Amino acid sequence: MKPTYSRGVFAALILIALAASSAFGFKETNSKRKIEFSTDSKEAKDYVAQIVNRIETFQFGPDLNALAKKSVDADPNFAFGYYLLGTTAATPEDVKRYSDKAAELAKTASDGERRYIEAVLLTRAQKPAEALTMFLDLAKQYPDDRMVQMLLGQVYMNLGKLDEAKASFETALKLDGSTPRVYTFLGKTELLKGNYEKARELYHTSLAKQVKGSAPFGPNYGLAFAYIYQGDIKSAVKTLESYAADYQT
Repeated sequence: MKPTYSRGVFAALILIALAASSAFGFKETNSKRKIEFSTDSKEAKDYVAQIVNRIETFQFGPDLNALAKKSVDADPNFAFGYYLLGTTAATPEDVKRYSDKAAELAKTASDGERRYIEAVLLTRAQKPAEALTMFLDLAKQYPDDRMVQMLLGQVYMNLGKLDEAKASFETALKLDGSTPRVYTFLGKTELLKGNYEKARELYHTSLAKQVKGSAPFGPNYGLAFAYIYQGDIKSAVKTLESYAADYQT
């Protein structure tokens, strides 16, 4: 049986808009096209990269929080490490405690790291319009930063701006299309637009990149809804039965 999270913690995990580990940049390039993260600890970076890769491949579980804890142990002043520690925390109290710590440490972090954390916290506080302004500015300043595009797409989606969301996810896909998560978000935009065949195609692409032993919620339920919306209940039930079997393995 795979480990489970409360609905609130699962929603927080969905809000993590990160690059795959191969695209995760801790240092800006000379042209400053990616956000610089304020830690010199290779160990802290490695733990965060592991978390990023697991999220991008739908490998959720309590060990994500353990990895985040190791990251801040390696660098107690790493704002982004505390951001991840709060995001993966099991209780609302810990989410708030670590998120507050991240916001405090971000005041002396790099400008990009600080603004990214502030924008995410605005998103979680149900202030999408304010968050959108910040993410658009970050996307302009850091055009090669995939995690900015991933969360920008989610903010657009929450605002019902599906074409803009699709464009952001497609930009993220161009930066790195090796992991399944971005295809799930693209599938959701097509699902909400009523393009059910295209949505299924993207969900299947996501599932084709599934890591062995994982049981991704998003593409499986997306497939089921795409069938339901077209009245194919039999295929929807078959999809969910297959997902349940994978989950219980």
